Amino acid sequence: MKLPGAYRHYIQQYIFGSKGVKPTCLRALNLGDPGVMDKILKEGMELWRPRPTLQLAGRSESGTFRTAAAKEYPSALCRTLVVALIQGLKTRASTEGFRPAATCRKADLVWLRNAWRASDVYTRESFLPDFQGA
Repeated sequence: MKLPGAYRHYIQQYIFGSKGVKPTCLRALNLGDPGVMDKILKEGMELWRPRPTLQLAGRSESGTFRTAAAKEYPSALCRTLVVALIQGLKTRASTEGFRPAATCRKADLVWLRNAWRASDVYTRESFLPDFQGA
């Protein structure tokens, strides 16, 4: 957080659709004026949502962890974060312009290709969301 352009934004996930109360700290880096991010977060909130009584702590009656429901951000929060990222990138492009991408050395490209192949095999065979709704 000591980096220039780093800001914290505190939200409650239930306002974005979480089934339980889950306060969250988001850290934005190099997305421009923190007021812009605050505005985007407020625009993405679904203020009509009532505050849930479900606490996402401990275990349920069936023995599953209640925190499992908080492993994935609700869709409204994901959408809001994408909007914030795009707006932040547009702001940086308008203030700083564009720079050519750094070129990778051949060894770096080989490493990236191998990492992609390894992760591709893994995700195709076993990737599932952390929270399956159970």
